[in-house]
Amino acid sequence: MNDGDAQQFNVEVTAPANASAGQTSALTFRVEADPTSETNAIDVVKATWNVVAPTPDLAIRAEGGAWQGAAVMNADGANQTVERVAKPGATVRGQIKLSVAEAQNGQSVRWSVPDWDAFRADGWDAKFFDAPQGGSEITGLITGEGWTTRHTDGFEPIIGWEMKAPEGASDVTRVLGVRAQVGAGASDAVRASVRVLPNVRPDVAIRHLENGFFVGENVYSPTDQPLELVVAVENTERFLVKITNPTNATAQFLFEPPTNLPKGWSYKLTNELGEDVTTPDSENQGLVTPPIEPYQSIEWFLSLDTNALQPRVTLPVRFSGAGAFDECQLKLQLQGIAGAEYSLDGGANWQIVEDNVLTVPKGSTVGFNAIPLFSDVPWPDDPFEPTWSHQDEAGKDQHYYGEKVFLYHPTPTLAGAEGETVRVACGNDFTVKVKVKAEEEPTTP
Repeated sequence: MNDGDAQQFNVEVTAPANASAGQTSALTFRVEADPTSETNAIDVVKATWNVVAPTPDLAIRAEGGAWQGAAVMNADGANQTVERVAKPGATVRGQIKLSVAEAQNGQSVRWSVPDWDAFRADGWDAKFFDAPQGGSEITGLITGEGWTTRHTDGFEPIIGWEMKAPEGASDVTRVLGVRAQVGAGASDAVRASVRVLPNVRPDVAIRHLENGFFVGENVYSPTDQPLELVVAVENTERFLVKITNPTNATAQFLFEPPTNLPKGWSYKLTNELGEDVTTPDSENQGLVTPPIEPYQSIEWFLSLDTNALQPRVTLPVRFSGAGAFDECQLKLQLQGIAGAEYSLDGGANWQIVEDNVLTVPKGSTVGFNAIPLFSDVPWPDDPFEPTWSHQDEAGKDQHYYGEKVFLYHPTPTLAGAEGETVRVACGNDFTVKVKVKAEEEPTTP
């Protein structure tokens, strides 16, 4: 080699198949410039290899919830447990995913369910699938001899699980564990814990935050506890829900989300501290109250976002123990703005505003009438009745309430200007641009 030249050597080291984790191996490389020279230069480098074992890492979640257990490894599932509350006969669903550190492609991993027979006592059941949603059932494999996957770099297998509480269950918790193990080496486990509450019936009452009083106190029949309201479309309606424990023992209760929520609607529950406690879990799965002392109550806020798909909606607001429940019903009639009519100088000849533009002569008094979205539903009461707004001559915003409004327009619109804005709102809104002409004779829009 010439002075300044460099040469690179590639060294490949293969650990024996029977090597144990923790074993080390080293190679020493010695380079001499000229062994025959009295000024021979020598350089020595040493490379060390450690044998590491593939390590599985399981994580679990219930449907709609966050992953639990990632980067936590133990063989019994401690600190890797999802907890849910369900009704008797209800099914809780979720997923389990696997990552394997220090594994080679093709490394096999065995999945198993410890204590399967003990889990199934008293009518509890579970199923497993080879995909997060749907897929083929693998229950017989994973609960029997074990189900095997093979490691592929960049891919994490995810399986689906479901756990069903037996009919008639009360005041009981059951835990389902799943374990993954690489050969005879390291393993990791996760758990799903499902609790069925005691069979205690709460007392549920509800009222609208803006007005009214509680409906449903000391009444235990859904049909006798309706809260009937006319509300605005595309609006957020807020209610106060009171949950009372009518027994002489501390109890918790399960909120059961309405299954008939119209498309595009949404709801949110917040507790007495203002914290969002809305649950995203799967069907038959709800949100649990904190423990309520005997004969005491808690109050939660229910916010409901509405839209204009249908004029009448009935929604249950239900809390339950194991099976006993109480509910109130929200019987809502929805109303909104479909458009507007107008008349000039107090005349009875009302005409529909076309294309959101109206041209009137100088000095006109224009009457506006809100057209309801649903002709057979009344307008909401104050403060949700139709609200009109426009700017006066001084540029100040003016607001008026009710189905009709009469506005005076004394000043012609400047050339090139859009005109005055008149807006009516009842949840949704309708806007009219009013252009004032200098001519006295009326014109059509």
